Parts: sequence; structure tokens; C-alpha cells
Amino acid sequence: MIIKGIIIAGICSFAACLIQVLLCLLGPGRGKAEPMILELRRQAKSAILIWLFMALPYAGVFLRADPAALSGTGLVALSFCYGIIFYFFLTCVYLTLYYFVDRSISATLLEIIGDSGEKGLSLDEIKEIYGIEKKYKKELRGMLQGRFIVEERGTFRNTFKGSFCAAGTDFIKRLLKLGKGG
Repeated sequence: MIIKGIIIAGICSFAACLIQVLLCLLGPGRGKAEPMILELRRQAKSAILIWLFMALPYAGVFLRADPAALSGTGLVALSFCYGIIFYFFLTCVYLTLYYFVDRSISATLLEIIGDSGEKGLSLDEIKEIYGIEKKYKKELRGMLQGRFIVEERGTFRNTFKGSFCAAGTDFIKRLLKLGKGG
């Protein structure tokens, strides 16, 4: 019974992922003048809405697969809860992967080195292509557009939103013993 809830959750999660990918492929994408943070925010919101919506078919398929579920026995409720927890776990994994692919420096460097083919790249060539200075400016611009920081007379300062995110990140790093500053 518990396996049934997990299998149905996996199928609904896969369907939500497919819907998100199709919307990304068929959507207009980011305009040239549009900040990257707006596209990222738009796609994250649509992903969350899709995954929340797909929780309804999960419940419907679960109840249809086991009509006895309507009687409300404890085991059925437990199976449903295991399935929905697994479903939301897959949602978090998907959103984390989405963010990793979009923002990871390591993934970008691997892509740059991979594009060089068999010849490879020296550190100076990587610096020339990647441009860490541009990366810092791009990240700061994204944080400004997302209202995580403000710039006053050439100095950056966290907003309440930025401080809240920094505190949350710091808590998770300490919890997972990852250290400070990555």
C-alpha cells in the first residue's frame, strides 16, 4: 500500500517535470533587455505552481487506485502521507537542480572546458573566457534586481530580504557542517 503512494507520487512528479520543460521550450524566454533574475523568478514561480497543481491529480489517482481509501483507515492515510512527502521531496530536488544548473560556477566551468574539445584550456584562457569580474558584476546586478541588496555610494548592503536569506543559508551551512563562505 505504501509503495503505491510513492509510485503514484513519482509518476505525478515526472509529469510535473515534463510540463515545466515543455513550458520552458515553448515559452518566449528572456528578452535581451530583461534581467536574468526576472526570468529565473518567472520560471521558479511557474514550476512551483505546476508542482502544486499536480498534487491534485496525485490525490485523485491515489483515491481512484484504492477506493477503500475513502473509508479512511490509518494505513491508507499513512500511505497517502508517505506518497505526498515523497512528491514534495522530488519537487525540492527538482527546484534545487534547476537552481544548480542555472547558477553553478562549477557547471559553467565544466561547460567552458568541454566546449574547448580535446585541446583543453589553460587557467589564463579560462579566466579570459569566463571573466570572474563579469561574474561578480552579474551576480550583484541580479541581487540588486531581486532586491536582496542595495547600493549606496559604491557600497553594497543587505536588505531585510537579503539578511533573511543570508541567515537561512548560514543556518543550513552550520547544520550541515559546510563551513562559512563556501
